[in-house]
Amino acid sequence: MSETSEETLYCIGCGAAIQTTDPKAAGYTPNSALQKSLASDAQDLYCQRCFRLRHYNEIVPVGLTDDDFRHLLATIRDANALVVYVVDIFDLNGSIIPGLQRFVGDNPVFVSR
Repeated sequence: MSETSEETLYCIGCGAAIQTTDPKAAGYTPNSALQKSLASDAQDLYCQRCFRLRHYNEIVPVGLTDDDFRHLLATIRDANALVVYVVDIFDLNGSIIPGLQRFVGDNPVFVSR
């Protein structure tokens, strides 16, 4: 992210915090793209991965291990939140998260397709 900006910006595609330092990390956006977006006051800021997916239909692998994913899910349990569980009807087996209730605790779960 820009050194002069104090506000954390998030990708509207994946929700990752926008950063400009590590191209292999989540939320990476080239500094030139970030500055262009900030200058135009655009509301649709994408990380490079989501930008490529949206405009070029190009899928860039995510460097997120199963343990990292489980750790992220575990933080939901302590939050007061509504969990929106998006299911891909064309890949139902790939959409299922075993033990989801264990991760979300008492938070309500809304299933969407």
